[in-house]
Amino acid sequence: MLFQQTSFWLSSTALYLGFGAVMGILLKGTFSKPQRHPYWALAITHGIFFFLPASILLLGHQEWSDFGRYGLLSIGLVVMLLSIVQPSWVPSMIWQRAFGQRYFTIVLALITLWGVSAILVNGTFTPILVSIPSCLVGAASWQMILRSS
Repeated sequence: MLFQQTSFWLSSTALYLGFGAVMGILLKGTFSKPQRHPYWALAITHGIFFFLPASILLLGHQEWSDFGRYGLLSIGLVVMLLSIVQPSWVPSMIWQRAFGQRYFTIVLALITLWGVSAILVNGTFTPILVSIPSCLVGAASWQMILRSS
């Protein structure tokens, strides 16, 4: 049970912070190149379908303390702002696509571990609806990483 809760917390936290970073990068593209790229459409889509629902789900997760939920929400917003500004004191490799791809591959592996542990602990197969797609996408992402290296 502890492994299931820990893997859920790690995967949820990593996924939310990743969504925040992507939101910031898309907003940076929207502000810097409004005429040449469709970043505004991507930013709106990402915000409506990923970042906003993830924020609502995070705030509604009653098993975590108020401090934990609002703290993670605040950190996610800070990550989003840092992704917009991309300060020079943050290593430049973080803003590269290869880093994001590796990051989300690890997050998908954490989600898969959570799904498998939930199946084993609870005896229900509902988490398989999350763990199989995350495993497949994670494996495809890993293959892309290996090909590009």
